[in-house]
Amino acid sequence: MKTLKFAGALAALTLTAGLATAASADTYNLNVSAAFPNGVTYGVVTTAQSGSNVDVTVTLSDGFHFVKTGNHDTFTFNSDDPTMSVSDISSISPDTVSAFTPGGNPAFGDFTMGLECGSCGNGGAGQLGDTLSFTVLNTTLANFVNNDAGYIFSADIIGGKITGAVGNGATPGVPEPATWAMMILGMGMVGAGMRMRRRPVLATA
Repeated sequence: MKTLKFAGALAALTLTAGLATAASADTYNLNVSAAFPNGVTYGVVTTAQSGSNVDVTVTLSDGFHFVKTGNHDTFTFNSDDPTMSVSDISSISPDTVSAFTPGGNPAFGDFTMGLECGSCGNGGAGQLGDTLSFTVLNTTLANFVNNDAGYIFSADIIGGKITGAVGNGATPGVPEPATWAMMILGMGMVGAGMRMRRRPVLATA
């Protein structure tokens, strides 16, 4: 009986740890576009809780770079935190990018925050690399929500000679492999404990 209780407690602890890990980071695919074919992943946005802040990393797929063309902002995101301001956006890399509010992208609606490439010009001139990162202070993953058009993120990118905006169209919160392993282990231990409970006790002479 003690073994059963220990197995159950350990399994519950493992499942809790796995779920906590899964909830500490979200991943979104940038795969909706009016200029490029839909269904292709043009980049990935990762949001990770770090204490009371959220670290955001945007990594574009090979062959794509950030730009700022026309009225498309380089990168935008939407939050339901009414107190968020430009001063809450810190550690922006590259440092030629600056934050402003509100952000906008005609293809994907209005966003509460935007980031703009100061060195970019129309037609893809002065384009950035394929990675953008920054930290949002005093917020949580739950504050990143869909705007009125149904998007949390959008980016203005260039691929070859084509520029266009892309938005997120994937469900976030897919656990990482390590999280899956922990959850599977926990469920396996729960199953083992249940089998032990059902096993009949043999009488001894």
